[in-house]
Amino acid sequence: MQIQNWFRNAFTVESGTVFIAGYFSLSFVFSDFAVSAVFGAIVFGLYTAAYCFANRGVLGKASAILRDRTAVLFILFALLVAVQFFRVFEWNRTIIYYMIIVTCSTIILLLARNTPESCNFRKGRIILVAAGSFAAMLNIVFWVFPNQTWSVLSCVMSPTSLQYNYRLTSEGYGISLGESIGYTATLISMTVFAIVSNVTDCKKPKYIILLLIASVGLFLLQRRSETVCVIAILGVIWLLQLLRSREEGEGCGMLFPQALRTIIAEAVVVVLAFSLVVLTPGNGRMLETVKSLEAPQSSINQHDEGLSANEAGGDFSNGRLILWQLAFEEFQKSPLVGNGWGYFAKVAPQSGNIHVTNAHNIVLQLLCETGIVGFVLVAALFVSMTIDVIQAVRRSKNNHAAFPNILLSIAFVLFLLLEGLFDNTIYYPFDYLLLALSSILISNYKQKNGTPTLRGQIN
Repeated sequence: MQIQNWFRNAFTVESGTVFIAGYFSLSFVFSDFAVSAVFGAIVFGLYTAAYCFANRGVLGKASAILRDRTAVLFILFALLVAVQFFRVFEWNRTIIYYMIIVTCSTIILLLARNTPESCNFRKGRIILVAAGSFAAMLNIVFWVFPNQTWSVLSCVMSPTSLQYNYRLTSEGYGISLGESIGYTATLISMTVFAIVSNVTDCKKPKYIILLLIASVGLFLLQRRSETVCVIAILGVIWLLQLLRSREEGEGCGMLFPQALRTIIAEAVVVVLAFSLVVLTPGNGRMLETVKSLEAPQSSINQHDEGLSANEAGGDFSNGRLILWQLAFEEFQKSPLVGNGWGYFAKVAPQSGNIHVTNAHNIVLQLLCETGIVGFVLVAALFVSMTIDVIQAVRRSKNNHAAFPNILLSIAFVLFLLLEGLFDNTIYYPFDYLLLALSSILISNYKQKNGTPTLRGQIN
């Protein structure tokens, strides 16, 4: 009985979110299917098994899970990936690892969404801020002491990661964790959201300092798509904070004048960080966006040379047009069910770049690989999550502890949608973890009067 109680208390909804946040923060370790990724998959699988054992009572309520619209769509998405993979079966370690992460995180999500228990995401938020701040500080140190940083990195990074970062910096980018500049930008972006959405603690000076560090680190990466997404989403978060503070005052954690002052301070910090980076010689890559948009036809000329940036993509038109064209042409060959998960990687080298493996647009890649059926399913999933968010906002009034979680969930979903215009969000394991996490954070508010919990309320 004691062991059973220990499992029940150890594997709560909150611990599930902390585990997912921690695994997301360490995803750079599992960026390929080397020994580290195998170890990561085993750890994730073991945690999922323990989570199922601790919450096995929920497993007996299959009818409740099937009545959960969003949960059903997550199940269908996991089945979609599996079916599309086996349709054109080919041993692909990256896709197999992705399927493991999708399956395990979906199981945790299903159990968490149907456990009447609130989630205090404070520990998970700390993990995100700590990991993102580390990545940001790495880029700041490289900015100030480049030679010394290379000396240290050459001792701690693998040869492939070091070569990858050499190529990145030669093209004007910052330093990435592991071998994914896209993941590094996403991690720092989530750190910014975790800081700003925390309406209770963001008033403290140390959070303003952390916001400055994260913002500078993000802009030093010179990733234009993530930069635009973060700025746009910050505007949404600030607007929601103002509206909630005006309606409820202390019910959302702060009064309207206090919220306004905090938002102004945060906006000044972000603008200061952006100005500090782009006005420094050698860091003006983001300012070239206007030129690329004014002359998008130049990207067509890259058909022979491929993307000048790394495979995670670098700007709004940098070689993407030819990739989008390829994806649409392949979609036309099998418009209903697509060509199979991972198919686009086979035709991507036709763009002229042997490094690129995806279409840099989630809509076109879904159409290419899963057809109209897959695209409609994923679109329905995002629509369902949007409905959940709206319901959570309405049903959490005067619950000041829940509002930061809802804001963070909104930020995650918006980021995946906006970034999906320029990259293949949810095709990466770390992006899917964010999708699952955003759903769990608001799961307690998808039903009316759902704030009481079995193991205690939000504190």
